[in-house]
Amino acid sequence: MVKQPSHTNTKSPAAIMRRRAVDVLLAAICACIIVVLASGLVMSSWAAAGGAHGAGIARAIHLPLVHMGFCLIALHAGMQMHRAIPVLRKGLPSGGMLRVCAVLLCVALVAFALWSLIDLRFIDYITGTVGFAFMETTKPVLLDLVECIAIFLAFALLGHVISRAAKNARPCP
Repeated sequence: MVKQPSHTNTKSPAAIMRRRAVDVLLAAICACIIVVLASGLVMSSWAAAGGAHGAGIARAIHLPLVHMGFCLIALHAGMQMHRAIPVLRKGLPSGGMLRVCAVLLCVALVAFALWSLIDLRFIDYITGTVGFAFMETTKPVLLDLVECIAIFLAFALLGHVISRAAKNARPCP
């Protein structure tokens, strides 16, 4: 666990809720990684040995969990952005125009990420309706990479928004 700065109240309801959310997220990421590693080993044993028990189940869960893990890791990165933002803001001019540009950039990023989710059939992979991942040969690889980065950044932005909402949450009466 990272040591919190002394000026933050780690016993406040918002801090406790945020810590629990991060803990659940980290547990889900660890579970995804373990299952992806295990299913990858089963599938590679199947490929090397010409067939193995459980390879069909491993193949059915491998791709959805890889894509789900990608989203969870991006959410986690976004939830940690509150530590990096003050460093990034140093040296930048402050003002309303910078905020407007940042909001417009975020809107453009989310729009491109939504288009990328459809173009890459990301939802099909997460829901398990795609049995095998194929590389698109008619599209430049760089475009695929940019789309994946946009999706990652959009999920990171979502994680940051969730983190900010948890920080500003009021306890229930």
